Amino acid sequence: MYDGRLHSLQYQAGNDVLSVYDGSNTSAPLLGTFSGNNVPADLIASSGCLTFKFVSNNSQSKSGWAISLSCVTCNSSYNMNNTSVSTCDANFYDSGGPAGQYNHNENFVKTFTSNNSTCLQVEFTSFSTQSGKDTLTIFDGSSTSATRIGVWSGSTKPPRIISTTGSLTFRFKTDGSNRSNGWAAIVSCVACPTVPEATADYTHPTSGIAGSFAGSQMVNDCGVTYTDNGGVSSNYSNDIGNIYRTFCPTTGGTAVRVSFWSLSTQSGVDELSVLNGATQNSPQFTGGSTWSGNYSSYTACLAAGMGPYVSTDQSGCLTFRFYSNSSTSAAGWVTTLDCVPFPSAPVGTENFDCIRATGVCSNQSIIDASFGPGLSSDITDGCIPTENYTNWYAIKVSAGGKIGFNLIPNTTSDDYDFALYGPYPNCGALGSPIRCSYAANWASFPNTGMNSTLNASTNTGTGNNGSDLTEGADGNGFTDELAVNTGETYLVVISKWSPGGNGFALNWNLTDGASLDCDLPLPVELLTFNAEPENSSVRLSWITATEINNDYFDIERSSNGIEFTAIHKMKGGGNSTQMLDYNLTDYEPLQGVSYYRLKQVDFDGKFTYSDILPVKFSVSKQLCTIQPNPSTDKVEVVLYTAQDKVITVRLISSMGSQVFEKGWPVHEGINRLPIDVAQFAKGCLFCNTGKWPGSF
Repeated sequence: MYDGRLHSLQYQAGNDVLSVYDGSNTSAPLLGTFSGNNVPADLIASSGCLTFKFVSNNSQSKSGWAISLSCVTCNSSYNMNNTSVSTCDANFYDSGGPAGQYNHNENFVKTFTSNNSTCLQVEFTSFSTQSGKDTLTIFDGSSTSATRIGVWSGSTKPPRIISTTGSLTFRFKTDGSNRSNGWAAIVSCVACPTVPEATADYTHPTSGIAGSFAGSQMVNDCGVTYTDNGGVSSNYSNDIGNIYRTFCPTTGGTAVRVSFWSLSTQSGVDELSVLNGATQNSPQFTGGSTWSGNYSSYTACLAAGMGPYVSTDQSGCLTFRFYSNSSTSAAGWVTTLDCVPFPSAPVGTENFDCIRATGVCSNQSIIDASFGPGLSSDITDGCIPTENYTNWYAIKVSAGGKIGFNLIPNTTSDDYDFALYGPYPNCGALGSPIRCSYAANWASFPNTGMNSTLNASTNTGTGNNGSDLTEGADGNGFTDELAVNTGETYLVVISKWSPGGNGFALNWNLTDGASLDCDLPLPVELLTFNAEPENSSVRLSWITATEINNDYFDIERSSNGIEFTAIHKMKGGGNSTQMLDYNLTDYEPLQGVSYYRLKQVDFDGKFTYSDILPVKFSVSKQLCTIQPNPSTDKVEVVLYTAQDKVITVRLISSMGSQVFEKGWPVHEGINRLPIDVAQFAKGCLFCNTGKWPGSF
């Protein structure tokens, strides 16, 4: 087995791309695609071979890469027979092994089970049996009595299959006539697919934002249920015209995986397309990934080859596009989305997110490219309906005047948009841009930017009056320049609507004495910000690399991602050049999906916002617990109530006598009722709230 270790990596981000495959050609499973200067972890072939493919464009060239190749111990190999195996890394062959043919009159059953409490995945790299006679049947479980996924024979490879149980069982039957080469497959352990909730976390939009095909802003979320607009139990709407929405990962180095649990649409008419990337026209997966018809279960979807689809686009994102006509509607689809490891995805240090904007130091041209919309959805208003492939830049005006620019794609067919925010914008609350273009890339004006002269000279009279501040899809792409004052700050986002492409050049046009510098010290350099459900609470943690004049953090929470309320204030580190860790527990989280962000406040009152993190929290409506237990001083009675009311808490000794009684007003959700038990004699006390008894 080969181990490929990249020691250095330096080429044009998003444009010059190295792809690595687990096998002897580019038809083998893709291990990753890489660009920029982020060195991935070791890449290990399970097949004994690694194949490298490099594509570069016609603009910049850089120093490339250095790779060391070594041989390491291969995964264990198992042939088809009547045994069971517990493993997470295996090569799996028919009874003839990797080089031989299987035998006549076989009837074998073999079960693979995960050895680390995850789910099993099998990917076939080759498959050839006597069609219709020598059959491989795969079951989602530890025996042939488990749910059958499908039966395969002939030369069509089974699709990627992920169990829901931690085991996969294979039954192979052959007759006494012809034989063939059988199969080769890779067995591995992966995160189990999230089971759908009774209520969808996200549904598909039915119309586009501001006349576009984008139905909603890009979403960064995982472990969620996503359905058509009818939700889990109702039909989708008619006349949905190829509206799309995009889901991207929440953490660096991961990609979105979609698992289908059912799909029902008007066959051949109402179609759902799964696209490998972050925009409307991202490519489909190999073999096509547009679906219609009726598939009633997870295993039926697997057997049809309907995923699970894992993004192999460098963004780590998946886009879903749906069309329905005006006649029949049906139950639609139920899917779940998970984030799984993917070394090619953005790592979270790129300028793809507002909070990681690159400072602009002068009027020198910017040569850049993007391969992802990043780990947060920053655009919420303006002419750009949703982020596709973005680069963010921060500007500080060192001398007043007028600023403008021309944005020139390296490939003329690439469609770029832009938006300018300010003055003094905050990433967590950008609001509407003051300059914006979402114009299509017309042959007559393929470029875009802030240029008053070009804006007037390319006036088409449609969606553009020659002196405007924003451009719709049918405009000419140019807005007027902007008068700025010394000391003002602005944010510029460049968003590429078209997939692929070769980057761009941004050429500044500074007049009337305007100049820029990058004297933009971040008050706080935030390395990480995480929020995770933990038992009956949500745990928040963040790490800062440096802090300048940082007075405090407000931790804010929202039920809708728009309106936030501060739930806690935490003192900042003032001025620090060391990494500082912060931790906070929200002991009364909101039921369902809620949103958290940090508001960092300087000593002078200026503030900035962090990215917004969604958290899905679910608590049993029968929750009632006592913690800590046992205790010698203080305890909390933690309980959930469905409405505001007053409850009575009583403590009863083991002898049956009541030692404590108190009425408490409680609110809808989780409540924590403190009791000082140091006043009572040692022993066992029983707690009774009328509905939830307990003891400690």
